[in-house]
Amino acid sequence: MTRFGAGVVLAALLWGCAGASAAPAAIKRVAVISMIGDKFTTQKIGLNLLAAGQKTIPIGAWGIDQFVIGKVRKVLAGRFEVRPLAYHPVADANDVAVKIVEGVRTQSAPKDIDAYVVVTKSMVTDNSNQKYYGLGIVDHALIGHRVELYVLYDITVVDGRDLSVVASTQKFFALSTTPPANRAWRTLDESWMPATLEAGQNMRLKGVVTELLDRSLPATIESLKLGR
Repeated sequence: MTRFGAGVVLAALLWGCAGASAAPAAIKRVAVISMIGDKFTTQKIGLNLLAAGQKTIPIGAWGIDQFVIGKVRKVLAGRFEVRPLAYHPVADANDVAVKIVEGVRTQSAPKDIDAYVVVTKSMVTDNSNQKYYGLGIVDHALIGHRVELYVLYDITVVDGRDLSVVASTQKFFALSTTPPANRAWRTLDESWMPATLEAGQNMRLKGVVTELLDRSLPATIESLKLGR
């Protein structure tokens, strides 16, 4: 999947066939897991190799995962019984939703959850083979500066009984020049590029990330056609 051009794929869910529009009737109780809010990547792409490169900033203090869980719970509340779920981050899951659910279920998770709605980081590759992952900001400094902040994620619904994947935004079938909601970008100016790793305290950056999530999560959930 590319960031630019007609190769961008529009997210749409398959419930076994393209025309299905409702979640399985057996799914009544759901829990939400988010694993996207631990770090933020700053990246500079330019001819000056000494100035180019990536840095990873811890952003746990931003409370992004809590924000995502609250937003998803609010959208799903009228369709399902959304159960609270306490858990710790699952190490070495590599953003694989099923592995995350397996790890969470070992942490004394409720036994009567029909499905888990799991939000994980996603990756986009542009036409120059440059990769972007999760939450971050990039300065394209080849000619002048073009700064973009991005929020890239997937939502996967995992059956709480047999751990099968019920639905996922990773399944695409329609081509479009318009990126799906869960691939959100915002063009900014050079002043937004954080100068130090203390950017974890940067509330301006947090504000843009939460705004993009606030706007994109409902549309992404709607694309799953849960409970419709």
